[in-house]
Amino acid sequence: MADNIRKVNGHVSKDNVHCVRCVGNMTGGFIPEDGSIVLCQNQLRSKGHCEDNMAHEMVHAFDRLRFNTDWSNLRHHACTEVCLQFLSLS
Repeated sequence: MADNIRKVNGHVSKDNVHCVRCVGNMTGGFIPEDGSIVLCQNQLRSKGHCEDNMAHEMVHAFDRLRFNTDWSNLRHHACTEVCLQFLSLS
């Protein structure tokens, strides 16, 4: 996924991936304003869980760059989430 992000002029590095303590049961998130990825260090149960969350958020980063996703448009937001659900089933 990092290669695909680079192909659309993006990057994934320590500058835009942040591991923080989160409140609630959230495991990660994507901040569309600056393209940052957040991983919730206190909620991730294993290396695999962390990798799955990182991959999920990287798809959001790719969609932001490739398709100029409007995160305030519920259709855009739903589209990226539905695609991720489909990928997780295959």
